[in-house]
Amino acid sequence: MEWFDATADPAHALSGDQRRLAAISMDALLDELAHRRWEKWAFGDAADPLGIAFVLWWPAHADVVVLHGPDRAVTYRAHRDPRWHPFTPEAVAWVYAGPPTHAIRTLLLLPPPDALNAPADVLRLGDNVRVPPTWLARRPQLIRPSQ
Repeated sequence: MEWFDATADPAHALSGDQRRLAAISMDALLDELAHRRWEKWAFGDAADPLGIAFVLWWPAHADVVVLHGPDRAVTYRAHRDPRWHPFTPEAVAWVYAGPPTHAIRTLLLLPPPDALNAPADVLRLGDNVRVPPTWLARRPQLIRPSQ
């Protein structure tokens, strides 16, 4: 069964981009992040990998994907603030946790932050949503998108 019901309400029918994203694999979703020029961050090293995160910068927000493993991801839209990094935000406009494919798809389908229908809440985060401090202590490596 699909993770959505496209026939439930014609007023909420999926757009072409939504249908395309709903049908693609995890590898294709990661390729989509690269295509959209998201930064990729690796935590740990080859001998002891901890996780991977992705960031897309907007003028007043940062969209973040944190992959904790093959079965768990957290995605959120952080409010940009000079007091904290997007990996350790105090507040976000939107958050989702679940299987990586669902989490990434859901974030990619959010409207841009400046859209009228974009999430604009101020939600306080618990430590289980942020990048774990043990990951940050291991000097994350930024892998810049190709030009």
